[in-house]
Amino acid sequence: MQNIIDFTSTRLAKGKPAGNMTAESGSKRKSRQNIAGAVACGLLVCSCASPGIKRLDQPLASSPLVGDLVNSNRLTPGTQAILREGERKRAYRRDPAQAISALREDVGPSPTAAERLALVELCSDTGHRLTDEDSRAAVGYYLAAAELAFEPAIAAAGSGKSTDAPLAAAYNHSAGQVATILFNSGHSWSKSATFAGPWKNYRLRYRSSGAASIDPTDYDSLEAADRIELRNYEMERLRSEGIGAAMIVHRKGTDERREKNPFLSPIGMTVPVNALLDFGRGGDEVELRLTDLLLTDAVAVRGRKLPAAADLTVPLVVQADYDVDRKAGFKAMTHPDKYLDHTGLYQLEPFRPDQIPVILVHGLMSNPEVWLETLNELRADPKLRDKYQLLVFRYSTGFPIVYNSAFLREWLRQFQAHYGRRNPNFRQMVLTGHSMGGVLSNAQVRSSGDVFADFLFDRPIEDLEDLTEEQKRTLRDILIFEANPNVSRVICVAAPHRGSNIATSPIGNLGHKLVRFPREIFMDRSLVDIEGLTEAGREVIEDRPDSVRGLKPGSPVLTAILENPVRDGVAVHSIIGRHKPEQSLEESSDKVVPYPSAHLDEAVSEKVVQATHTTICKHPEAIEEMRRILYRHAGLGTPE
Repeated sequence: MQNIIDFTSTRLAKGKPAGNMTAESGSKRKSRQNIAGAVACGLLVCSCASPGIKRLDQPLASSPLVGDLVNSNRLTPGTQAILREGERKRAYRRDPAQAISALREDVGPSPTAAERLALVELCSDTGHRLTDEDSRAAVGYYLAAAELAFEPAIAAAGSGKSTDAPLAAAYNHSAGQVATILFNSGHSWSKSATFAGPWKNYRLRYRSSGAASIDPTDYDSLEAADRIELRNYEMERLRSEGIGAAMIVHRKGTDERREKNPFLSPIGMTVPVNALLDFGRGGDEVELRLTDLLLTDAVAVRGRKLPAAADLTVPLVVQADYDVDRKAGFKAMTHPDKYLDHTGLYQLEPFRPDQIPVILVHGLMSNPEVWLETLNELRADPKLRDKYQLLVFRYSTGFPIVYNSAFLREWLRQFQAHYGRRNPNFRQMVLTGHSMGGVLSNAQVRSSGDVFADFLFDRPIEDLEDLTEEQKRTLRDILIFEANPNVSRVICVAAPHRGSNIATSPIGNLGHKLVRFPREIFMDRSLVDIEGLTEAGREVIEDRPDSVRGLKPGSPVLTAILENPVRDGVAVHSIIGRHKPEQSLEESSDKVVPYPSAHLDEAVSEKVVQATHTTICKHPEAIEEMRRILYRHAGLGTPE
């Protein structure tokens, strides 16, 4: 089978003319763009209201006391009280390092809880002040703070009680700061290093322990999750209490890396990790460990398995935030040829050969961000994290459905070829598609036969005499295909299998006019000039067969997809929105897709939820249904 991806890229590289596209004046183009903005909400689209993140100077805190403890700009009342004794406050202002050492000598080897907390806070604050001017000294102070809080942190994590919460929070904070400073300073992770603390030296080494460890050199940035504030996101922030610091690491999608791994997104990959400092019995020897929280929710400390502090939501949101063009989904519909470099099957986590791939496919004028709430909830389930790896398919949604279907088919083929064809988990792949993404996913488990080719041409493609062999291969790749043998389950979410009236409404007609791409995008000549087109085929091509037209009721493409049976052994599921529950099911819709269009007779299950087309991906019942289906697929029984 010819590589559709490379073929299209070649066409673009040659700079072919834009077919029937004509030059526009600046004012006309601006007017058309303004109209486009007015109709955006009327098409088959999911969108977010100005979401984003803010990086904070001080970490978020669970309580005022903890907030004061990890805030370097103010001291807790307990520490202020201890500094008021004798000349300590004046000494601390004059020389913090000497005052901390003197306090350590005063309290001796068995400090009270208040004295320990004061020492931890003063060391942490001093580490913060030294970070920019002397990072090695800063690490020494943070290690001293972490050592003092280490035993209370173990006790708090082991008991699940909040008795030692301030000290546990201080330990976690110090562990995160040590990891961040070392990462940002270019620390050699393969060698141990000695850091001078306020009263002892610490010998620190990075320990890679087991499959859940990460290699810091694989990533370009590391930051504390509690330094990131989420803004205008409706979903719950999923955080777990435990020992260590909840962190995130990000790997950039550079050209060099994507040459080796084409499934690394151009915006990179963000993964949740836990940073832990494990002190030996004497306290002088320290191990720093970074643990991948997608593989485990526990860490080993002193021979015990303890819950790891985690934030599974922040990595997803930060990943989305790297996609700086929030309007790319709309632009990729109106000018799909200009966003071809966005198209691809992208991993959200490192490849795991022992896990089943689940691919989520967005809809028209949308992008993978539509799945944030879904991803957030699925990742929160440790059983699903253990069984599945999550990927997203991104594509230029303005192209015809058969073309984007071919793109998805080719990316799935390349994914399997890249990671090995014999992996049994590859034969258990699950596709989940919203809206038009559901149509594309459904098409992957059906063989085309000659339905599409016979609709367009009055003779076999091989007999089209005015086409080159390369052009014929391209047409066959797009129009004639077999059901994917590796996809064993499909979940269709609000999918317009039989079209939507919005596609032919005034808004839909305007949307159709806004979609612009060269007719030669599919091959190096216009399809309309091919001798052998049927009358119906010529009519479709002359009307520009973009995705909006492809979603009209009675669309030949949608009809042809449903004419072919689902491959044996494949389970198809439907999740359907119902805006007005008082309407009969047959007359209901999600405001965009009517129930009869979303319904599939061959579906093994159908879940109807009270949601609109633009809210169904985040609806709790819809997400829970996906979770139920994935449990069943992995043989996990029923979700709790």
